[in-house]
Amino acid sequence: MTIGVLGTGGIAVTLAKMFARAGHEVRLGSAGGGSGTSAVPAVPAVPGVPVGGYAEVVEAASVVIPAVLGVQGAVQQLRSLRAALRGKILVDITNPFTGGHVDFVGPWAAGGTADLAAAFPGTRLVGAFKNVWWEAFDGGPDRVVPAIRVISDDARAKRTFLRLCAATPLTYVDGGGMDQARRVERMALSGSGHTSGPMSGHVSGRTSGHLPGHPFGHTGLSAA
Repeated sequence: MTIGVLGTGGIAVTLAKMFARAGHEVRLGSAGGGSGTSAVPAVPAVPGVPVGGYAEVVEAASVVIPAVLGVQGAVQQLRSLRAALRGKILVDITNPFTGGHVDFVGPWAAGGTADLAAAFPGTRLVGAFKNVWWEAFDGGPDRVVPAIRVISDDARAKRTFLRLCAATPLTYVDGGGMDQARRVERMALSGSGHTSGPMSGHVSGRTSGHLPGHPFGHTGLSAA
């Protein structure tokens, strides 16, 4: 099963490295890329991960992770690929934060995952990496790092994504359905990651260091 990570910034490259090290086939998508890594010389090299344009990466992947500028950026970048995304697992890593990371855009996170679901109704939407800070992924094991909540209304898609994550050096839990998105996202702002919420499953046995920095996929980071 191929994982397509769309974007070429720090978040995208970190995710691509993590899944590649876990033994998965990974492709990295560049907004301005064509076929092959030579077409996108500015993209940081990830051993064993080819780089291509968004269209060819989406076509090849069963799981697509947009690591671009928030939900609005994902919708804008992927609108033309709506047909190609149908039936694929689309992983939302965005958080609708204000630029200063002190609150949400809109009342009680009214947007976010719901907007992505509305824009791409034919996909199998999963939310992940919302309650952690992305710099943590390059750190060493640290037991204080919160488990990553994985949310979805598609139970099969959620199980598939949890299996893909099992070999990564992090801990994952089933965080419930999409109705939990607002609570999971708020965990990143509070830094808790262990507040109340449904949990029914535990995947992988390690966590990675939690370093200060930016919440995963917030609206002020562009990884494209």
